[in-house]
Amino acid sequence: MVLIKQQAMLKTKGLNFFFTLALFILVSKIILGQVNSVVEKHIVLNAGARFQTIDGFGANVNPAEWRNGSMKPALDSIVKGLGCTLIRFDCFGFANWLDPKMQLPGGTFSKDYLKKVYTSLPFKNAWAAFRYLNQLGIEPIFNISGAVPYAWTTINPVPRAWTVFPGSSHDRLQNFDAYAIMVATMLKWAREEEHLKFNTVMPFNETDLGFPEGPRLLDEDCAPAFDAVVEKLEAYGLGDLMFVIMDDSDAKAERIEMLLKQTKYAHKIKAIGLHTYGGGETARREVRKTMDSTGFANTPIWLTEYGDLDQTGEIEFEVGWRMTQRLVAAMNNNIPAAIVWDAFDNFHKHDTAFALYGLLKTDTTRWLYFAKPRYYAAKQIYKFVLPGFQRIQIETPDDKPSHIYNEWNNTLRNMPLAAFTSPDGNHMSLTGMNATEKNVRLDINFKEFGANLNSKLAIYITNTTANCKKMSTATLKNKSVSILIPAHTMFTATTLK
Repeated sequence: MVLIKQQAMLKTKGLNFFFTLALFILVSKIILGQVNSVVEKHIVLNAGARFQTIDGFGANVNPAEWRNGSMKPALDSIVKGLGCTLIRFDCFGFANWLDPKMQLPGGTFSKDYLKKVYTSLPFKNAWAAFRYLNQLGIEPIFNISGAVPYAWTTINPVPRAWTVFPGSSHDRLQNFDAYAIMVATMLKWAREEEHLKFNTVMPFNETDLGFPEGPRLLDEDCAPAFDAVVEKLEAYGLGDLMFVIMDDSDAKAERIEMLLKQTKYAHKIKAIGLHTYGGGETARREVRKTMDSTGFANTPIWLTEYGDLDQTGEIEFEVGWRMTQRLVAAMNNNIPAAIVWDAFDNFHKHDTAFALYGLLKTDTTRWLYFAKPRYYAAKQIYKFVLPGFQRIQIETPDDKPSHIYNEWNNTLRNMPLAAFTSPDGNHMSLTGMNATEKNVRLDINFKEFGANLNSKLAIYITNTTANCKKMSTATLKNKSVSILIPAHTMFTATTLK
């Protein structure tokens, strides 16, 4: 009996201990605001105030590892699965596929030599990958990057040490015509011999940096270099092609101003291409002002490369978060198109390195592809913000602009959002990020949408445990709805099915 009583006492003490511990943890959480901690935020989506029309989203593709079609699942993933509509396509990885020694008098190349080059394995892989993208309904944009033949360059008077060969700064493009002929022969072969469908070309890459990204073009070189490309394409029967020009690593207003003063090819400029791996919004706004003041107010700025340069593979969700934050910021600064670097992990010839920047992880043993967290982060936008959608105004009626602390207390300070509607106002997608440590109850009012606005919303989330997962649905009542967004989560509320 005594033994039984002792056991009972010990059991009671144990229960009391665990009860006390549980109570302590609960009280601590309450004190710290971690139990039932929900922040209320109120916004108004105003479809009557519209901004840029979305041109599309996409990825950069390197076709070198086509491997008799083993790349098809990767292309399926980024086009069908992710929703990419823009593909920036680099056939060769260098800008030196023609040998200057093979030039004929006048700078051209023989038909036999061109046939040998454009039926070589690198180009066979490129044509096959390009053709498959055509089959998927995509017309990729040709991009040329990497080193050019030494014979076509001259001394760069302002080299950047990390972009040139040790002890050499011979990367400034000098022979514009030869470069333009090389580009023209490739595009002519692609259209007339391979029967590929395309309408846009990006003839240079990061010429503000030079080697190894592309040839160096000083500010005064830009206009004559582009002139040469335009003239050669017209001479080769490719005068219908449009251009995304610049593709610079930095947004430099004065550099673009010199280029836009040329009128010869103004009607052929589809967009100005710029790159970002963090920041640059202020500089891009200056570029926008320059374009508006030089007759290019209707020409968009595209992010033809955006992403993150972490190469460790250790912070994949964080990388996806950073990339999404940059894309939302860019869209709120009227950017209508963005192309992520990179579609999948692969070896880049111009960098002579295997890069881990891809949305898809590449298994180089079996040549299989697997989605990373950054893939699902991109999907939150790519899949639900469609070409033709227009960004609309997000109003925050609870903010007090005259209050001294409004800048630090405003509704969207820790919740960057961007909202879009279909042209008829019957569909919408609200995308963004809850960067707080608490769940957010987002109360949304809808203003000036179409009479047939779909009343059913699906909420998709991506966080450390969910990959663009449909979390819940909500129904509009009296033009309003309330949705709950978990802490540290990327989300999209959309009327699209």
